[in-house]
Amino acid sequence: MGHDHEHDLRSYGRRRGRVPSPRQAALWRDSLPRFALDLSQPLPTRIGELFAPPVADVWLEIGFGGGEHLLWQARHSPGVGLIGCEPFQDGVVKVLSAIEEDQLTNIRLLADDARPLYHAGAAIASNYLVTLHAVASELFRAAGAPPEGLVPLMRRTIDNGFELTGPIERGDWETVDAHRCAIRAARNAPQDRYAGCSSTEKCSA
Repeated sequence: MGHDHEHDLRSYGRRRGRVPSPRQAALWRDSLPRFALDLSQPLPTRIGELFAPPVADVWLEIGFGGGEHLLWQARHSPGVGLIGCEPFQDGVVKVLSAIEEDQLTNIRLLADDARPLYHAGAAIASNYLVTLHAVASELFRAAGAPPEGLVPLMRRTIDNGFELTGPIERGDWETVDAHRCAIRAARNAPQDRYAGCSSTEKCSA
């Protein structure tokens, strides 16, 4: 039986347990703003710059509970930044207390239920990556090149902070048009997809 509307993903249970102690209330009031992600502000291009000092790798933990695993990772991986998401106040306060006591600098917190956005972001990143690889592989095969050669390029793009490079970034539309002509000449090549990609980037440039 179909549904005409979508349901929100919700957390069930109390977001706050017992009445917080004065110390817990102070941590929530004074410490959380210093370690919380401010999603009302643009994030840095390199996500590692959320931390001081900046880090090369960032890990995300959704629903860290009492924070035992999150804190273990932070203590044993000081060069990694950890973003912890947790909607329940008791767990957030426990992590804040440990951050203060151990002077941890590699944790940032999102004291909210981030699962719907997390799932959406993960699906977009994974599914679009699969689609992009499939489309680019078609072009490689049409040129007689092994599609396996795409994987190192895609990894370098990730390592490069997803910075746009190539003729589109340079505004070299003559080369882009040459690409379109080559795709048009190749049998069964995905011309429409390349055109959509290049026109979108051109408009945003």
